[in-house]
Amino acid sequence: MRGIEGLFREARRRRVFRVAGVYIIAAWGLLQVLDLAFDTWDYPADALRFVWIGAVLCFPIALVFGWRFDLRADGIVLTPPPDPDDDIDLSLRRFDYVLLACLVVVAAVVSTSIFHQVINIETESDGPSPIHSIAVMPFENMSDSADNEFFSDGLTEETIIVMADMEELRVPPRSSLFYYKDREYTVADVAERLSVDALLEGSVRRQADQVRVTAQLVDAQSEDILWTRTYDRHLGDVFAIEADIARQVADALEIVLSNRSKGRLQRAWTTNPQAHDAYLMGREYLRRPNDKATYEAAVERFESAIVLDTGFAQAHAGLCEARLGQYELTRETKFFELAEAACLRALTRDSEATDTFVALAYLHFFAGQHEQAESEFERVIKLNKTLVDAYLGLAQNYAADQQPERAERAFREAIDLDEAYWDGYQLFGNFLFGRGRYAEAAENYEKVIGLTESNVHAHSNLGAAYYMAGDFQGAANAYKASLEISPSRAGYSNTGTMYYYLGEFFAAAQMYRKALEIAPDDGRMWGNLADALRAGAGTPDEAGEAYGRARDFTRLRLDINPGDAEAMAELAYFSARLGDTEIAGTMLAESLAGNPDAMYTHYYAALIYEQTRQDDEAFGALSKALELGYQPELLRVDPGLRRYSDDERFSNLLAVRGQ
Repeated sequence: MRGIEGLFREARRRRVFRVAGVYIIAAWGLLQVLDLAFDTWDYPADALRFVWIGAVLCFPIALVFGWRFDLRADGIVLTPPPDPDDDIDLSLRRFDYVLLACLVVVAAVVSTSIFHQVINIETESDGPSPIHSIAVMPFENMSDSADNEFFSDGLTEETIIVMADMEELRVPPRSSLFYYKDREYTVADVAERLSVDALLEGSVRRQADQVRVTAQLVDAQSEDILWTRTYDRHLGDVFAIEADIARQVADALEIVLSNRSKGRLQRAWTTNPQAHDAYLMGREYLRRPNDKATYEAAVERFESAIVLDTGFAQAHAGLCEARLGQYELTRETKFFELAEAACLRALTRDSEATDTFVALAYLHFFAGQHEQAESEFERVIKLNKTLVDAYLGLAQNYAADQQPERAERAFREAIDLDEAYWDGYQLFGNFLFGRGRYAEAAENYEKVIGLTESNVHAHSNLGAAYYMAGDFQGAANAYKASLEISPSRAGYSNTGTMYYYLGEFFAAAQMYRKALEIAPDDGRMWGNLADALRAGAGTPDEAGEAYGRARDFTRLRLDINPGDAEAMAELAYFSARLGDTEIAGTMLAESLAGNPDAMYTHYYAALIYEQTRQDDEAFGALSKALELGYQPELLRVDPGLRRYSDDERFSNLLAVRGQ
């Protein structure tokens, strides 16, 4: 005992305990800093464990140093003996230098070893795994009722989202995967077409408030089953099943998940099965071709989900998306305001959900806040590189922000990412149409029809592309097919425009009125009706009243997006027809400054200049519109330009551009 007591007294005299205390505090502080840094850099948790081991291994080195040496202002010296003389020599001997060198070497070896362990762990996490891409195939509905199809499809979609949230795996987009729904396929065919290493297959059986999910992971090369499991759970545990499938798959593939991926797997959406059902049905409606009834049904389902669970962030985000769809379809400002409110509620309930970021990005897009929209879309793509809607939104935002080259690249990237997604072709077709590339636009609309034959808007858009390209018979057939499937604003509007250019103004006005029954707040449609009335289908007073409504609704559109150059051009035209040339001039100038390469802006400018008898300016605007893709045949029969029909300059202009 005396020996131990003496050792402790000597250690205290040599300040070994002080050295140990300082070392522990410093090591603890370093570990706290590294814990935060590793989490920020997405290092695996095992990396910090190796740092702990290194700190423990270096602790004896600190104790030896504290026992043998003192650190003073003039450098390292030997620890003095008890009651030393004033002239005692405390300088280091050869042995001490050797000892110090050994301590430094040992510390360096330990630190280097720990550093390499940490780097190797990160490399394993980021490097390729033998299986690093998985196709989540549509789960088969094994329930007694076909009405549960939405549930099995929704469970598949959410599993795709959960799996795609793991940054260590690549999961193809939903549309590419659902191409195989109700189709016969082989593992090899899917693997080759989607470039994946494995397939996750499953089935769902739902009965009352219980659900059975069976899932299996199949190797694409050997077709061996790598993992399989059956879950029998209460409906409220559906999200736990999806997250557990993702974790089990990662474990089976020996994938080291980052802290970010682990955190995403722990996120719960709702524990209310009825709210979950309503949400899945809402998503199902949003996947269909967009029309008034579809959006109304989606809104109803999302609102039902929110009533059942007010904290269900994804339901609020879905409601925002549906309301924005209604706004895009009808241009009624109330729908934009409702979308904005829903999006803000989604953000307050879950600021990390991808659905919320997508809804927020589209909200900025429709408001003309292009920088904010671009930032949000890019954030979504960073979180989920297979989310096609984010690429399409980014492409639309580039197009609206007058960045056509970047827009086209983003559209093509989205289509390459998911060749089975009809909306990609539809939006790209709209972009090409706006650039005057009508034949290419028609090709994309035909692809949409090939994927969704009953898509009203695709047939209507195809008709518009054929018409602008001069194929009037093809346009008539496409418009007829559109209206036979379902009456729509676009179908009636495009048919009315065809009648307008053919000089059948009463038929045109009838079609525009039918379109306004569907979208009564559409300023452009009121303007089309006013043009038909002015051309001969009505009285000047009737035309003036319609132009007035067109002006008022277009102003509301600009209240939402003050930078909408196309809306400015339309407002300028409607104001000119109403005799307000000052407003017309101001808005036209702002429109041309905002988007000098917009074909329709120059077309509206020509109509305004024609009315104000500024003929030289009118011909200049027509020349620019033709240069940007406007078709000479349409100008030749345009009722708004009939005063120029005998003008040699007009004939020469059309002849040159028509060659």
